[in-house]
Amino acid sequence: MFLAVACVIAVMFGATYFALGGSTSEALPSGPHLERSVVVDRVIDGDTIVIEGDEHVRLVGVDTEEKELNSYAIEKHPELEGATEEEYEQTSYYERAMAAKSLTEDLCQSGEVWLDVDDFEPQDGHDRTLAVVYVKVDGSWVNVNAELLRAGYADVLFIPPSEFNPYKWR
Repeated sequence: MFLAVACVIAVMFGATYFALGGSTSEALPSGPHLERSVVVDRVIDGDTIVIEGDEHVRLVGVDTEEKELNSYAIEKHPELEGATEEEYEQTSYYERAMAAKSLTEDLCQSGEVWLDVDDFEPQDGHDRTLAVVYVKVDGSWVNVNAELLRAGYADVLFIPPSEFNPYKWR
């Protein structure tokens, strides 16, 4: 009888605690906020992946070099104006672009990744989903966006509004 009464009191306490906004998250180890599990179809470049359903995902908060000589590369590096694709492929910018793509491919090689979509700005002007991409490596969650920064293959690209602050990832 005592055990039954104790269980009822425990359940009532727990229900009241959660109804009043209580949480057990303080007792649990914190981890990334994982919203969606998705399968990567391909990596376009260091900061853009394509997932199932042909959805393009832009890694929020980071900017990697372009793998092709295009208007974005020239805007970022005006000295490239008039260069050929072959000349661009001889630059450190191209080398850094390919290293970024390779790192993103390596981290996403299992195919399954998890997204934390930016709640403040879920899409960019090109209809790409803006998200932090997470992968599990040796039992630990790895922020792919942050790894690109740490490796030196990306620059911070903080465009408010965004729920993420990439300056904290370094």
